[in-house]
Amino acid sequence: MTETSKPENRGRAGRRDFPVLLLIWLVAVVALVPAVLLAIYGLDRWTKAEQERELDRVASLARGLGQAIDRQIDALTDTVEVLAGSRHLSTGDIRTFDEIARDAAVNAKGHFVLIDRSMQQLVNTRTQLGTPLPRTANATDIQRVFDSGKGIVTDLSPAAVAEKVVFAIIVPVTIEGTVRFALAFVPEISAIVRIANEMYKPEGWLAAVLDGTGKMLARSHLHEQFFGRQANYFSRFAGRSGTVESVDLEGRASVTAYHRLTQSNWLVAVWAPKSLLVAPRQNMQKMLTVLFLATLALSMVGAWIASKLIQSPSRQLVAGAAALGQGKIVDIPAGIMREANIIAEAMMTASRQIVDRTAALQSSEQRLRLAIDAADAGFWTWNLTTGQRTLDTRSLQIAGWGGEQVIDAATILAHIHPDDRELVRAATRRAFLPEGDGVYRVEYRIVTPGGAERWISSQAHTRTNGQPSAQMVGIVRDITKRKQAEQHIGLLMQELVHRSKNMLAVVQVIATQTAKTADPATFGARLSERLTGLAASQELLVKNEWKGIELAALVHAQLAPYRDFIGTRVLVDGPVVSLQPAAAQAIGMALHELATNACKYGALSTPLGTVRITWAVEGPARERSFVMQWVEEGGPKVAAPTRKGFGEVVIVRMVTGALGGQTDLEFAETGLRWRVRASAQRTIDASNA
Repeated sequence: MTETSKPENRGRAGRRDFPVLLLIWLVAVVALVPAVLLAIYGLDRWTKAEQERELDRVASLARGLGQAIDRQIDALTDTVEVLAGSRHLSTGDIRTFDEIARDAAVNAKGHFVLIDRSMQQLVNTRTQLGTPLPRTANATDIQRVFDSGKGIVTDLSPAAVAEKVVFAIIVPVTIEGTVRFALAFVPEISAIVRIANEMYKPEGWLAAVLDGTGKMLARSHLHEQFFGRQANYFSRFAGRSGTVESVDLEGRASVTAYHRLTQSNWLVAVWAPKSLLVAPRQNMQKMLTVLFLATLALSMVGAWIASKLIQSPSRQLVAGAAALGQGKIVDIPAGIMREANIIAEAMMTASRQIVDRTAALQSSEQRLRLAIDAADAGFWTWNLTTGQRTLDTRSLQIAGWGGEQVIDAATILAHIHPDDRELVRAATRRAFLPEGDGVYRVEYRIVTPGGAERWISSQAHTRTNGQPSAQMVGIVRDITKRKQAEQHIGLLMQELVHRSKNMLAVVQVIATQTAKTADPATFGARLSERLTGLAASQELLVKNEWKGIELAALVHAQLAPYRDFIGTRVLVDGPVVSLQPAAAQAIGMALHELATNACKYGALSTPLGTVRITWAVEGPARERSFVMQWVEEGGPKVAAPTRKGFGEVVIVRMVTGALGGQTDLEFAETGLRWRVRASAQRTIDASNA
């Protein structure tokens, strides 16, 4: 067609053509389709992931609340057990015990009730001192404690004195091996409600604590309105924890996660209304719809503007095509015509890819060689027809033979360790079995020409191609380091056996000395307590790989049953010091004995008593001394015992023997004092000395 010819609406081969504007609009719409599909797919995945995250958050909150309630129950149970161990109960001094219980009830924020086997209340701190007391209203749970000799946490039940529904923590009072009384502590429900309220929850989420029958014991919202009511869907709360769809007592469709407590039959439930969970998804859908419409509108406007600004860049494209044909880098300046720019960009990209792929191929070959070297593996082949074996350079280096070459079977066999030659022969025979899979796999030792012994792992497959095996192809790796590591593990196991024997010797001494100083009725309990203290120290030693224990961590581990007192009634102060294993074990046992004695007879047996635990490192660098003290104050008056028991053996003789220093035990009238001084070189871990 010449310049004066009449234009037609047909292209080459009679094809119909279209205006650029229409084509650009079509391209814009088609380009948006993947984005829309991707957005829909992403929204679906995001929605599912968000639902899973919300379910996980609900379940996590339920577990967290359950753990918080468990810690509260543990703390209250410790308080009741400490009071149940009062010596006034063993002597029958109920009146004095009543006074002590009333003081303790103020701090514990609840009421104590002492009940005998006839279900008669002997002490009830809710009433005035001297008020006649009724029989207990919860004889079933009290009898369970008498029968089992174990403490329980009850469900909600009517109180015998107060006209309200309560729960109780009941522990047995054992005297001379017999459960004589049951001591019940009735906490204020508000303590449980406070935990449910203080636990972080997103706005609109609710939490509740249910007893073993499904009654509402505490609720984070409208507690008074729903207290004691039966929870919906309680029968569906199966297992220790889980998530169910439900309708709460306020009639809202919800997702509920539950978690059972470890110290009782209670469970906690955290639920979120479904309307709150689906709100983010609805908002996201609206935002994506608006974004899509805005993008579509902008695309149409942009296509219209582009169609008005198109100019022909034909000469630049022709020149770029010529350069591409010559294998050169194409560089075409950007114009205002989109089609031309796309073609130009494609041409420039193609030219760069040609150059880059050439360089990448070279780099890939280099990386492959590096990977083979890093894997420390070599390749070998065995021609089963001719018997010829070929080893690459890496295989020969592993065997210590030098450069690549063909090695005969006799040479290979001569370098296999004599004790492993039959093992290699057996692996070879298995690989050739007709019914086998043709796999050759064996680990054995070789002796290099230089006399060094190495461990080798060799694997191979036979190549059949539908015919009798003609070739075996395999790899070989040096596994000497792995075998050495296995031998090292064996030595570690021997060391573990040695340490276990030493531990058993310590346990034997503890058991023997406890049997000498404790009557048969209390032998088991005392032995268990001392072994628990010893186990706490051993756990810290194992965690630190027997390299020493920080003294502060040791103190907190041994005083774990009294952790609520730390910082208030038990004051701990001292620099960062790491003890040697032997010193840590001895001091740990001494701390356990001192804490047990303080709780039963010393400063911690009364509401106002305190214990100060301090330590320091004193003296010049070469003559430093480790000094540690335990000082009790504010407890009952102290008098020296008439006889020495195993406790004094632990806190004086055992510590002195382990530390090689001086240990003083003073029964001052104001409280027991224990002080140890020893050489820092023998006590403190060398890495921190």
